Amino acid sequence: MNDSAQTENALIRQDPQPPAAAATGIAKKKEDKPQVIYDAEARNRFEFSVLEGMKRYETAHVFEPLSDDRYMQWQREFKIKGNEDDVNEEAREASVRLWDDLIFDVANIDFPEDTDFRQWIPPMEKVEAVNAYLAVAIADNIEDETSRRTFGDDAKTIKVPTETFFNGEIATQVHELRPASLELEKKYSRIQGKRFKQEKIGGLRKKKAKIEFIPQDEKIGELYDEMFVSQEGFAGGKIPLRFKTTVIHHLFVEKLDQKKSQE
Repeated sequence: MNDSAQTENALIRQDPQPPAAAATGIAKKKEDKPQVIYDAEARNRFEFSVLEGMKRYETAHVFEPLSDDRYMQWQREFKIKGNEDDVNEEAREASVRLWDDLIFDVANIDFPEDTDFRQWIPPMEKVEAVNAYLAVAIADNIEDETSRRTFGDDAKTIKVPTETFFNGEIATQVHELRPASLELEKKYSRIQGKRFKQEKIGGLRKKKAKIEFIPQDEKIGELYDEMFVSQEGFAGGKIPLRFKTTVIHHLFVEKLDQKKSQE
């Protein structure tokens, strides 16, 4: 997720699980396959099966590349604001507009001549396809180490693997970053603290203040760049913003996992 209404873009991993309109999971990749390189400047094809009543059709959505600027526009268009009694949001409309902008082709469909195929695809199918396109996850290969932790190496770095879909395959990347210092943690905390803006209400009015969500992904991306050392798995070294935010949020979440008593 990333700062958004669908906040962290975490994927549920299920095995086996091919891409589908009703699923956001990424299956475990087969060890005997060569590494799939994610190309942020190439078209990306997602194959789905879609239900219409009691009929299932095979289809595919082919997307054009997504720029970081368009990604941030999508987040800002969520326009999430409100309180516990009244929440306004335009997340679905924003995702439909993003699909309309990025879609190159939809496979296995017939539609009237002199019309745009975009108008015939149901809105919720567009939303689910966009969710699959944007999905980034921390790779599920955390290992329990039995060796002792080692400190004192000034050159020590941290490697974080991510994964996403690319043309029907699971593409895995590795991000190598400097460890988080106290100053970097404070910077992350300040950025996170700016995600919500509260409406100012004066006097003794009983109206409840509304809270507006302000995306901070660009600032999180700058923090990633500050900590960046190297990468693997991105064509031309181009790392989309949504990967950067996924990695940074992973690095700055709670580190200690308290063990429960065995009694």
